[in-house]
Amino acid sequence: VLNIITGVFVDGAMELAKRDRHVLVEKENQAREAGAEHLLELFEQLDTDGLGTITKSQFLAAMQTHEVVCFVEALQVDTSEVNDLFELLDVDSDGVVDVAEWVDGMRRLGGWARSTDVQRLRREVQAVARSLATFLRHLQLPGGHCSPHLMAAAALAGSCQNTLSPLGVSQNLVGTSINTVNTHNAEPLNSEGGS
Repeated sequence: VLNIITGVFVDGAMELAKRDRHVLVEKENQAREAGAEHLLELFEQLDTDGLGTITKSQFLAAMQTHEVVCFVEALQVDTSEVNDLFELLDVDSDGVVDVAEWVDGMRRLGGWARSTDVQRLRREVQAVARSLATFLRHLQLPGGHCSPHLMAAAALAGSCQNTLSPLGVSQNLVGTSINTVNTHNAEPLNSEGGS
């Protein structure tokens, strides 16, 4: 008798949990739809000329209003650098943000960075650092000397090392190229008259 009661209780609990999952999924879907509708309404408000795009000037003007700033901040999108925000939204860099860029961008930029975002960025930075190191190795002049332009690039790469290190990028990737440039360059950059 105890096994039957336990079985009925467990079966009821599992059915309730299943319904709860469906309720959670339905609530999430409704929230997404409502969020998309609000984003579309705001897009229409910012598109003052009715062309189906938002120009940078329209965006900057709208970001001066309290209502728009509050809405964007409610999405957990940082509004402290509005010029940068527009550039992030304008994915194709054509100077305007269309509806798809607006909705996708605001969803993508909303909330805190996820660990997958950070890891993807880390991987991309590592690839850039490897490419830069390879590029710098190929720019040596005959005789092993380096051009002033290469020295400037090496200095720039060196200044990037502090930025790359917290993301886990090996300093050897860029550092090796900088050391190669420095050891093959017989004269410092300033002795050639460059600055």
